[in-house]
Amino acid sequence: VILSPGARLSPGFLTHCPGKGSIGSDYGPIDPSNEGVYPVLEKLFTEITKVFPSNFVHLGGDEVHYGCWKSNQNLTDWMTLHNISGNYEPWRTITKRDC
Repeated sequence: VILSPGARLSPGFLTHCPGKGSIGSDYGPIDPSNEGVYPVLEKLFTEITKVFPSNFVHLGGDEVHYGCWKSNQNLTDWMTLHNISGNYEPWRTITKRDC
């Protein structure tokens, strides 16, 4: 099982949101504004497709903590810059780019 986007990964990969992250954490879902996450995700999904030869990979997204994203100024600035609005759109950006 691979937990995404709420997986416990290193800071910088996840969105920093003090007091608003996952239970007991100051970090929330993957930070789509961080260009460094995309090469990691690309490598991960390349490996997944080698191990599991399927046409589909379920990426989840049902437990994304939107309050975390909204509380992070860097992320909200990135959303404005890229004309991204709505709670679900940052996650959609991650999945469109990696699929």
